[in-house]
Amino acid sequence: MEQRVVINLGQGSWQTGFPTVIVQLWEDQEAVPMQFVGRLPAAPELLQLFEQWQAYFRVLNSSLRIRQSPVETSIEIEKGDITHVSRNEFDNLCHELKNQFNNWLGVSSFINVDRGLRTYLSISNSIQLIIAAEDASVQRFPWHLCFFLEDYPQAEVAISSLEHMKVKLLPKQARSKVRVLSVLGDTTYIEVDRDRDMLKQLTDVETVVLSEPDRSELNHHLWDEQRWDIFFFAGHSCSEQGGNSGLLKINAREKFPSLS
Repeated sequence: MEQRVVINLGQGSWQTGFPTVIVQLWEDQEAVPMQFVGRLPAAPELLQLFEQWQAYFRVLNSSLRIRQSPVETSIEIEKGDITHVSRNEFDNLCHELKNQFNNWLGVSSFINVDRGLRTYLSISNSIQLIIAAEDASVQRFPWHLCFFLEDYPQAEVAISSLEHMKVKLLPKQARSKVRVLSVLGDTTYIEVDRDRDMLKQLTDVETVVLSEPDRSELNHHLWDEQRWDIFFFAGHSCSEQGGNSGLLKINAREKFPSLS
């Protein structure tokens, strides 16, 4: 059975808190969900820790690129930026971020939600955990660090805005094999041989692997009349338009979808 949990954080933020958190549990064949209500306090320190984690990660990533690059790499360092981080410092920060995040979720004003969900969720079920929020920094937070998920191995996390339209699903096509379109995009300083080998080892699956395709080649396969069941991407990505638009780097020159 599939279960879906929607945690609606409303218009709250790390600075002001989340005074009304509505949590709905949907199950197969149920027209009306179960609902729990809780409250989460302000936690600006979590945002600060996450931003510090991002800064540490960028420094470590840049350091790795310099060591692996066969040519001289130029990196601009602004005044006041962190220029050196040890792996031990980074690991400690990861541990601190995870612990403080889960301490925040464990506050007394939210514990009834946790207990209510555990009463009805099953570790053997497929569980979709959807975080709905308006604040962009809340949406980008690593919600998969929640200890709650460790007890439910079939659970996965998705992020949603507060407003969304219903998507009309196309009828499923009857076929004997799952179709997978795999794109290995800009892999500069990224090792993807293991991904490629795993894709080749899939059985009873029809897999097409595109290595650094250009836009026309990708479009040709994306709009295949037989359609795809799974889209897989490995490579670099980035954000534009103030972080509101995510782009995949399908090769060293082109991004998808293109904003130009």
